[in-house]
Amino acid sequence: TQYVYSGWTGTGSTPASGAGTNVSVIVATNSTLTWNWVTYYQLQASAGTNGAVSLTNGWFAANSNVTVNAIPDTGFRFDQWTGDIPSAISSNAQVALAMTQARTLVASFSSNRVTVTPAITPVDSSRGTISPSTPQQLLPGSDATFTITASNHSQIAYLVVDGLHVTPTNVYTFTNLIQNHTISAVFSTETYEILISSTYQGSDSEPASGLATYEWNASVTCRAKNSPITQGSTRYVCSGWIGTGDIAPVGTGIVTTAFSVTTNSTISWTWLPEFWLD
Repeated sequence: TQYVYSGWTGTGSTPASGAGTNVSVIVATNSTLTWNWVTYYQLQASAGTNGAVSLTNGWFAANSNVTVNAIPDTGFRFDQWTGDIPSAISSNAQVALAMTQARTLVASFSSNRVTVTPAITPVDSSRGTISPSTPQQLLPGSDATFTITASNHSQIAYLVVDGLHVTPTNVYTFTNLIQNHTISAVFSTETYEILISSTYQGSDSEPASGLATYEWNASVTCRAKNSPITQGSTRYVCSGWIGTGDIAPVGTGIVTTAFSVTTNSTISWTWLPEFWLD
């Protein structure tokens, strides 16, 4: 706060007003002399990084109005004022302030661009990649396209966009960007199915009859578990299998050799009836 002398006023023998710091009076009647002072408040306005203000420091008369502008650099936008300013106008780039007190203001700015941040899981690139792989800073209203590529024997399990699971796809596009986004590609090992069946319905096997799912390159051994099966004077004996895919096309016995899963396969256990002769 600063007090500045602004002159004097008088009555009676004193001249009505004056601007000097001294006055001569010939007293002929009762008189008054008032020295007048004006109150000034200091305004300190500053800018954070990536911008400027139209007015920095100055002294302004109490109750006067002062206009200050926040000016962002190219590629940035004004965010808000902080300091001695009413909250109702703190988000306005141009503010008119009543100098009823000393005021200190700071204008803050941020990038005028939207950021899209990609990621992959697992974090190494052995299972797959996302391109581009670095955060993209783009102008509002633009689009951002990401290409997701699984490595050999891997697959895209799902995508996570802004925290939500999304159906797997090789290309994902954000359109008309107005806010920041994240995208993460989650990869898993490729899987294949083995269809297990039997010519005798009462049989048991490992894996059990039906579809069994395995990751690529898993080591699997199939077996018929309960051969022979006796029912009265008839028994059923597993005589081997018929296979496709990774499984040998024909085999004898109740156990296959171990094989690595690299494609969809089938195995059908063959059973032969045997009859009791007294």
